[in-house]
Amino acid sequence: MSTGMGWPYSPSLHDTGLLIEDVYPCLFFGIEAVNEIERKSATLDWAGAAVETMLAEARRVCVEPPQLPVGITSWRHSFYSPVTGGPLLHDPTAPEAHYDPLTGIHHAGAERLGAWRQLTHERTYRLMRSLAVLYRLSGDEMLAEWVATGLRDSVRMFTSAAVRSHRWGSAVYNQPLYDAQILTLVANIYGLVRESPALTATDHEAIVERILRDQLTHQQQALACFDKVHNTTAYIALALASIGEVLGDEQLVEFGLNDPDTGLCAHLEAGLRTDSQGEVDGFWYEGSTFYHYYTLFALIGLQEMSRRRGEDVPEQRHRLDLMLSAPLRLCDERWRHYCLGDFGAPRDFKVPTYRHLYEYAAGQVDGQRYGDLLTRIYAAGPVRASLAALAYGPDELPTPCTVSEGDGRDLPAADQLSALGVAVLRDCDARGAYQGWLKCALYGGGHDPLDALALGLHACGDAMATDLGSPGYALFQARRYYKSTLSHNALMVDEQPQNPVSQVDLVIGEEPCPWARGRVEDAYPGVVLQRDVWLRAPVVQVRDRGCAEEEHRWGWVFHASGSMSFSISRECAPIIMEPLPDDDDLFTYFTHRTTLYTDGVLRVDWRPAEEVWLRLLLTADAPMECVLGRSPGNPATDDQGMVYARTRGRHVQFRAAFEVHNGWPRGAALPDADSDSGTA
Repeated sequence: MSTGMGWPYSPSLHDTGLLIEDVYPCLFFGIEAVNEIERKSATLDWAGAAVETMLAEARRVCVEPPQLPVGITSWRHSFYSPVTGGPLLHDPTAPEAHYDPLTGIHHAGAERLGAWRQLTHERTYRLMRSLAVLYRLSGDEMLAEWVATGLRDSVRMFTSAAVRSHRWGSAVYNQPLYDAQILTLVANIYGLVRESPALTATDHEAIVERILRDQLTHQQQALACFDKVHNTTAYIALALASIGEVLGDEQLVEFGLNDPDTGLCAHLEAGLRTDSQGEVDGFWYEGSTFYHYYTLFALIGLQEMSRRRGEDVPEQRHRLDLMLSAPLRLCDERWRHYCLGDFGAPRDFKVPTYRHLYEYAAGQVDGQRYGDLLTRIYAAGPVRASLAALAYGPDELPTPCTVSEGDGRDLPAADQLSALGVAVLRDCDARGAYQGWLKCALYGGGHDPLDALALGLHACGDAMATDLGSPGYALFQARRYYKSTLSHNALMVDEQPQNPVSQVDLVIGEEPCPWARGRVEDAYPGVVLQRDVWLRAPVVQVRDRGCAEEEHRWGWVFHASGSMSFSISRECAPIIMEPLPDDDDLFTYFTHRTTLYTDGVLRVDWRPAEEVWLRLLLTADAPMECVLGRSPGNPATDDQGMVYARTRGRHVQFRAAFEVHNGWPRGAALPDADSDSGTA
């Protein structure tokens, strides 16, 4: 029954459905948005067409009862293939048909069944919220009856002792974070249909007492189990405030919004990273692009509730604006993110997936700036028809002829998110745009990988070398690899992962070309690492230095997409050092290895796309052991060619040059050993 929404409602980007299934994560709203949706649908052609489509979908949905099967749920992250690490396809009508589209294999098991229930319930609650909105618009009691049936099923779920998790504070939906999101939707839904005769007095009492009030204690207790400012506590704060609003409990609303430790202001003040000068660039502290977006949905719900109460604080609005704009500074010309930290397969993690968030931004924050972005997104194919656009978006978007040339972003050749700790370098030539990233960031916690001085490159429309994100948490060993230093284009010492860094220095410049320099002093005890990067399309030059008082094995790691070939300019005698740890559970992901020894230059050629090649020239100031092989991508089937070059000593210098070409490289020069210009 798909209407071409093109949005994922489960972890897989292949899973799309009806407009009224909405998208995960969703924006939260209830009865307060009905007047705006009604106004738009009555006066704007696109909005009227969207509502008519949604009503037609809703009447088809009502043929079957709501799907809220009572049973134990599990992590959403369990809905990933144990073979490829890619998300499985979710069929809400098939509890055991967990299909991996990359292999054609079905995967079963209790954890995946629990994840199927979780995804199915989330989808049903979003459907219930959509039908409740449409009921308020149309007065069609059939829609309210369907929602009422779903609320009765919800009571059965919330009152079943057998479904509560013992790992996560007696959560019904696996953990307090999931409970908070569903409770917020229940509050939204109940506020929309509470006046319908479809709900009996018994229903009202059960919804209020057995779900909303009964869960308050569990949610409040859960606050003590997490950092005071965290993506989970943001959602719990929203749930408490939403329940308080629908029940008329002013004290509860006040707590959710303004508690000094966990309220909206606390999250916007303490949750955004600050640089050494105390400035914020808008990025969430947890070190993950996905969790940055994820937290935004909760904070927007709190901000809108605060605004309805007449408590619209300009500084809070400013910080939300910074949060909305920060990820855009990390995007390439095709609006793909540099995929920091947990989640988001690098080839698929794009701004258009979050267009409902930018509907809010264009309608409530800055119509011109975010409206231009939406115009480009919709020009690429998606239909503008969503609950977010109806509830929060602008009436009309800028027409293409009024949008500035290029990609709509007036971004510098060298940009720095100083609080996040990422430098972005940009250049172009006749073949296209080039964008490089250097990460030199303070460690952000559990969702942040150990990847100081990691390097990324997108060029000519292809993601050549990038952070992989990570698959579901249930794939524990694989997740350890994806978060490790070894899976990143970074530097390693003695084959050990980096420590969480707390001392960094990152600077950028634009002359004589876009460049960046990162320096870290505590990734390894007693070791100082520095990486310099220069971008002159189609060439990227890199110089790495390591310094320590004791002798170490210095490792230079790089992964790139596509097939790989390699050679050395001059062979030397094997270097005596400990072999790579074959029995280590991280190095087992480095497969099909070949070892070469050189005191000259290593040359590696990748072919990321049909007519695009990437050449690497690498040398060091001492003989190198060069191990070459394959490493998993995300998903694992999108594997990569990997280089692990090692040398030993108290000091080291690696020099590298990358050239993007179409089959006839011009001959990139290695950077000079001492020059700050990057020229040979």
